[in-house]
Amino acid sequence: MLYKIYAAEDKSKLPEKFRTDDKIEWWCAEAEMSGRIADIAEETRREIFEYQKKRYKKPFGAHRIETGLQKYRQEGKITDEECLLYTAYALYDRALLPSKYKKPELYQDFERRGYIYPDAPPKMHDMYYDGAEKNFKNRIEQEWFNLSQGLRAKLEPLLKKNNVFIPQRVEKGPTTLGLIEEAYQKGEIDDDAATLYKFYDYYGLVDLIPKNLIGNPLQWESDVVFEPPPFIEQKWNKLRQETKIKMKKARWGRNLHPESISINLPRDNEVVNLPAITVKGAIKTLEMYEVIKAWIEVGDKKQEINISKSEYIPPEETFEDTKEGRLSKQRYFEWKEKHKDNPGFVELSVPPGQKVYKFSETVVLPSTGIHSMKVYAQNASDGSANKGVYVVYPPKDKTDTTPPTIEIEGIYEGQILSEKDFRYKVRGYDENLTLWFIYLNDKKLTGGSPLPWIDISAGAGPAAPGKNIFRVVATDLYGNKNQKEIKFIYKK
Repeated sequence: MLYKIYAAEDKSKLPEKFRTDDKIEWWCAEAEMSGRIADIAEETRREIFEYQKKRYKKPFGAHRIETGLQKYRQEGKITDEECLLYTAYALYDRALLPSKYKKPELYQDFERRGYIYPDAPPKMHDMYYDGAEKNFKNRIEQEWFNLSQGLRAKLEPLLKKNNVFIPQRVEKGPTTLGLIEEAYQKGEIDDDAATLYKFYDYYGLVDLIPKNLIGNPLQWESDVVFEPPPFIEQKWNKLRQETKIKMKKARWGRNLHPESISINLPRDNEVVNLPAITVKGAIKTLEMYEVIKAWIEVGDKKQEINISKSEYIPPEETFEDTKEGRLSKQRYFEWKEKHKDNPGFVELSVPPGQKVYKFSETVVLPSTGIHSMKVYAQNASDGSANKGVYVVYPPKDKTDTTPPTIEIEGIYEGQILSEKDFRYKVRGYDENLTLWFIYLNDKKLTGGSPLPWIDISAGAGPAAPGKNIFRVVATDLYGNKNQKEIKFIYKK
């Protein structure tokens, strides 16, 4: 674990076999699962812990405290309101948090509570903080008027100090819908703008409505989640194209997601024999957005991807082919038939189609070793995504021909499980940096960060009904690969 600090600050302190020209990404989750706590001295753990804390821009460990508080709430150790209050303290003023809830290391591993591990890299840590804060803000916005008066009194000054939106009851005065209609009747806005603002009001997107048109919210009676309002159906085909696009963007989001990028070549954990590698894959985005920039990063090298052409996938081809579910093909075609006299309205009722940008680029690895290769993409709305794979480019003077060792416990060949979730334990070792990957039915459960050993005990699932394959694959710095599979059956 101490080598992690050296890798980040001064690689010359690392033993020769752990040095690489590639940028090593020591992700907390992997180090945590692979670390052998008995081998790490308390002093070293404290040193790592304090070192990591200094690198974060946002309050340290708030997301872990929030996770721990949720667990305590579920176990009945704290009330729902105490959980919400303590989460606010963790996010915005740690001094107010009761001392027994202040230590984020308590929440890093509930089975080994009290051990100290470094948290995630700074960017990842701050991203986790933003996620915890977003969840908290959503609860405040949705539940504020249902909270006790005492809790609201404690929360309000803290929320105001940190610019957190606090819902306000408007007891009198016109509704937002009424103000929009009044502005339309006076000729201050045209029919398209009035319809658009009513649409925003219907979906609660108040921040997109001009402030002078925001009034008392109206409780819509239609099913907001499943169906757009009737007035949109009546006007859809008469709206300007730019108005339709604004509605689509508002309803279906603005961002790419990690699953929007696929890498077909090279495969994760692949051993290559030459430094020049062909990278093939595809980038998907919603049809109303253009991917404006994409690139590949290997170590410190950055190479642009040619994304001049795209293919179109219609909405029905993006849904799962199931009979159930709101976004199944069956639901889509039923909706399409219902509104066959107003086909344009279907565009707003279901997620839009997608644009697919296929790419094939050649990159050159800077040296032998284990390399992280990532594809990044950015669309016109500043949405971004990335996806990566690891490749191994062994040294030509292959002095090591021994593959990593792998031991699997907790599940055995031919076992019949009655529960879809199960626990496993994996141990392994190699003299050199090694990539460890764990799969269930070819879906990766964990793995990636190069470490000379693995020692992990974790839960997995859900298993599929019938036959399942649990697989561990390890590839070391010299390209030596080992793989173990366990086939088992899950019966409901």
